This record gives sequence, structure tokens and C-alpha cells, in this order.
Amino acid sequence: MKYLWIIFFGLAAINQVNAATDTTPQDISMLPTYCDAKMGRQEPAVVAQWLRNMGRENWVHLHHYCGGLIEINRYYRGTTGRQKANLGNAVNEFKYVLERWTPDFYLRAEAHLNRGRAYKLMRQDGPAFADFQKALELNSRLAPASIELADIYIKQGKRDAALAVLKSGIESNPDTRSLRRRYTELGGDIKALNDPILVPQVETSPSSSAVPEVAESEIREEAETAIDVKPPVQLIEPKIGSPTNPYCRFCPD
Repeated sequence: MKYLWIIFFGLAAINQVNAATDTTPQDISMLPTYCDAKMGRQEPAVVAQWLRNMGRENWVHLHHYCGGLIEINRYYRGTTGRQKANLGNAVNEFKYVLERWTPDFYLRAEAHLNRGRAYKLMRQDGPAFADFQKALELNSRLAPASIELADIYIKQGKRDAALAVLKSGIESNPDTRSLRRRYTELGGDIKALNDPILVPQVETSPSSSAVPEVAESEIREEAETAIDVKPPVQLIEPKIGSPTNPYCRFCPD
């Protein structure tokens, strides 16, 4: 009986194997560039760059996050024949990094977003909802989290709450078309939002007191031509001497 339990737990461990141990080039090609640096080609210069960017404490655990992304991609491809295990592995991988990454690491919001997606695919809307909310709390500009959260509200029959989430997302991401499209699909009036993309730029007409530059130059030119410019007065030095000899001061007449 003891050996049966050992075999059982051994098989379970194999089923839950980390994606990093059986990663293929196809898996890596679908991941962000930092995953290629961590699990793929691992070029020294690129590794050093990401290490400085993320910090050693976060970099050292990054392959678990990449592994979670691999598991979600494998679920969507549906080629492994164990999609349920794929989602369970993804949740565990994201949970691992969230327990170890520094509180201010910028990928934490992405980890909550992707764990929420895995929960959602597992039909566990409660944990998914909490993860999407946390993702937006960490990064209000994470548009996919707004859409995912709104979709759960719609599933719950809370259309107004969904529109409010999307409206907040649009205010943080005025240039994100997916948010505006989803807002419109749910019946929101996109034109009523204070969206700088939709607000036409009104050109202000010059006031009556303003004088165009051309007119100023013309006025200046006319003013200059209107001035009575007189030639400089030549000072005539008084002659010295006498009328018969003007250049001799002391000569007699």
C-alpha cells in the first residue's frame, strides 16, 4: 500500500510538472522577449539587460511566470489532451511568483490578470473577479483587466457596473479602441464621454483687435513712407579772413 501511494504522488507530480522542463521553441515564440532571455536563447547581453531592469529578486523567479503563460497558450491550442491540467498549472505558476516577487514589481498586475484568466476558464468567477480587480488596482491602465472585469459583471447581470468599469478604463486609456468598442457594444454612449479622441478641436477665431502679421508689416511700411524724411542739414563753417581773402584770418582787407 505504501508503494501505491508513492506511485500515485509521483504520477501527480509528473502531471503538474513545471512547463519550464518541457518547453519547446514554439512555446517560446509565443512569449514576451524577456521569457526568451530567461528560458530560450538566453543571450548574455540580453539577460544582463533584463536582470538590471527587473532586479535579481524578480528575475530569478521569472521562468515560473513564463511557464504560466505557456500553460495558458497550451490550453488554447488544445494539443496536449490535458487542458484542465494546463489551467491548474498556470494558476500555480502565477501564484508562485505573486508570493515571491517584490511588491512594487511592474509585472505583478500582469500576473494577476493572467491568473484571473485561468480562473475564468476554469469557471471560477470569484477568484477571477478578485484577480482582475487587483490587476486594475496595481495598474489602472491595464485595459484587458477592465474588459475581463466588465465581462464578469455582464455575466452577473450587472450592466451598469460593467459600463462603469469600462468608462473608468477609457478615462485612463483614451486611445484604446478595444475599450471603446466594448463600451459601445454594451450600449454605452461613447460620444457622451470626455474622450479627447472624440472631442473636435475648435479653432478660435482671431479677435477684432488682433492684427495679422501681414497687416502689421503693411502698416509699418506705410507709416515709414508717410514720414517726411528730410535730408541731413549740412553745417557750413563760417569763413575766416576777409571777403577778398577768406582763408587769411589776420590779412588786411
